[in-house]
Amino acid sequence: MMHALNAMKNDPKQAVRAKFLWLRQVFTDPATGHLACRVAGLMIDHINHATGEAWPSQARLADAAGVTPRAIQYALQKLISSGHLKVRRKRGLANRYQPLLKPTNDRSPDGPRPTNVGSKTDEPSFARLLETPLKKPLDEAERQRLGREMATLAKQLGGRSSRGSADA
Repeated sequence: MMHALNAMKNDPKQAVRAKFLWLRQVFTDPATGHLACRVAGLMIDHINHATGEAWPSQARLADAAGVTPRAIQYALQKLISSGHLKVRRKRGLANRYQPLLKPTNDRSPDGPRPTNVGSKTDEPSFARLLETPLKKPLDEAERQRLGREMATLAKQLGGRSSRGSADA
């Protein structure tokens, strides 16, 4: 079951989060082509916060993406057929595009999953790898070991720069 990116005019943070989730959904779909991803990125700037719809012209999207309007038509059709975008057409009016979010299970009671969702091997996410060392307290032995490693690296870098200047 898919649901539309609802208007969240009372909570701008939720609106930004919903846009991000939609872009991540489109970008991680292996069936979506590169141009369709670019069009989704361009479409985000045109979403009306009150209605949750966007109605940029295909010519405007084509100019922004540097492609022909026909290429934009193919990209939009790809987004529609993949279930990422819903279109409402009315005679004489601009097409109205509404991003569709597919339900995810990232709201587990334990918080976000610790693995990289886009990974086939389930390795830890890059952000989690960066967070872990910064959040754990260092004991004195660990501080001394890191200090020695930094001193060794500084000597190595110092030796390289002095060799480079001697060769010049």
